[in-house]
Amino acid sequence: MKKIVLLSVSAFLILTSKPALAQSTFNQIYQLLNSSTCGNNFNSCHNSSAPSGLNFNQTEQLVYDELVNQIPQNNTSALKNEKLVYPGHPYRSFLFRKINNGLAYNVDLENGEGVNMPQSSPALSNKQIELIRQWIIYGAPYTGNVANTNLIQEFYDNLGIESIPNPPVAPNASEGFQIHFGPIFLPPGGENLSTTGIPLMIRADMNMEDTVEFYRIENHTGTGFHHSGVSIVNNTSEIENIPYGIITQDSLASLVAFSDVKLLAAFQQNDTLILPSGSAFEIPKDAPLLYSDHFINTSLSKVLSCDIYLNIYYQPKNTALQLMKVQLWNYGTNPNNPVIELPPDNLLYTYQESIYEPGSTEKRYMWGIMCHSHVYTIYHDFYLRNNDNTNGIKIYEGACPNGLPECSTPMFQPFEIPTRYFNNFIEFDMGKGLRRQAGFRNQSSDTIHYGGLALTNEMMGMAYYYISDTTGIGAPPNSISENIVKNSSEIILYPNPFTQNIIIDWAELNTTSPVILSVFDITGNLCYKSGNITSKKITLSKNNLPASGMYLFTIQSAELTLSGKFILN
Repeated sequence: MKKIVLLSVSAFLILTSKPALAQSTFNQIYQLLNSSTCGNNFNSCHNSSAPSGLNFNQTEQLVYDELVNQIPQNNTSALKNEKLVYPGHPYRSFLFRKINNGLAYNVDLENGEGVNMPQSSPALSNKQIELIRQWIIYGAPYTGNVANTNLIQEFYDNLGIESIPNPPVAPNASEGFQIHFGPIFLPPGGENLSTTGIPLMIRADMNMEDTVEFYRIENHTGTGFHHSGVSIVNNTSEIENIPYGIITQDSLASLVAFSDVKLLAAFQQNDTLILPSGSAFEIPKDAPLLYSDHFINTSLSKVLSCDIYLNIYYQPKNTALQLMKVQLWNYGTNPNNPVIELPPDNLLYTYQESIYEPGSTEKRYMWGIMCHSHVYTIYHDFYLRNNDNTNGIKIYEGACPNGLPECSTPMFQPFEIPTRYFNNFIEFDMGKGLRRQAGFRNQSSDTIHYGGLALTNEMMGMAYYYISDTTGIGAPPNSISENIVKNSSEIILYPNPFTQNIIIDWAELNTTSPVILSVFDITGNLCYKSGNITSKKITLSKNNLPASGMYLFTIQSAELTLSGKFILN
């Protein structure tokens, strides 16, 4: 089995809260490295007599030049394709791993890599270590204040929320590897989007020794997760044009490489993507992954630290007979579609669309399909298209468990949107294509437009997995979506929707501490809060809420934070 060097990277530009405006982030780190606990202490860190030759007691520019993109003198680290500071890649940066001291999961030093630093002084504080990690995550720039020190301080001083307090175990090295994206820090009520409402991307180098193909991807997420996308760069000749760290909208627009990027997988909850036997995702040699995600912090008092772990399993190239592909489509892609605009009148508005290529004879065999919408969605369904441009067989219902059509009590859940995986491939040709239909109801006081913000915009996106030939392909794995783990799976609501009272029961939660119940409307306003609850059940009356509509809630204890939603009719 070919060897893959592991990578863990993360994060997106946090635009919902401004960083502290002081000296540059690297200047803060430079001063830390030369503080009395580090660089100036001969026995602690690095000066002109350091055995490694790395000297922190130089000018700021020289220290930067000797750290960033430099190969470690330590052979064990160098053989793993690490750098002293690998921009965008904290867990492949030898500097960060030397000072980590257990803060980050699974980045301990190995035999031959020496000891934790500083040696003869106390370890750096969590906030100091985090400052260095965030600087690397944001691309390790020489200038600019890229790490939000206010959020870092608030998270560590005020017991912030960890999205994944117990990270998953990585695959065996002979079978796959794990990529850790995170942490990103979100202020109370924040979302990690650009000013245009689009998730930003980060480059994740894999440095494969030889070409392989992926056949399984596990998406491990936690509190606040909304959706994510994993893409691969096909045109490897343009890799050098893709920046490390945060990829901004300006960078995206100027990159030639992004004209040849292929979506591998999209996730909207914890999911295990096991491809049908005989199929796999094609991975060009040395191609990096591009990762984007969307998190929402529903807490109004705590900073949320967001992480995602991907467990990726691979096999030698050409093991599979057919390549799995992904078709991504947004309603706004077609300029002829009517503009989605929802006035605040609580009426149902329906939008529909045909997705096909007139005259095409291309056959596709669909394995899985998903929609993407936000909190004003009532339903979002897909059909095979008839020749007369009408709806044919319904193949997906977004308001039903696992996307299976015609469930008894449909209710669209915008933070747990299902993917439907078919037990038998759905055959269709692009000349006929698909139809879809979505209904929206605006219960807020503002007109809602199409956009990326989950609480104040609407979306009408979709993606499906397909192959072009079923020759040699085994039956698709059954009941993959049964493996979905939902954030609020331990919380029972009844009746939901309700007209008078709703019971929120968390008897199955593994917590012994008192909990805080917080209820928010779909615009994020706090409507109800009760703290120090020692029972495992509470009855909420309609009199506790301002009006009929959809509500989001969180249950938070010392051990965990979970979320869900309910509807008051």
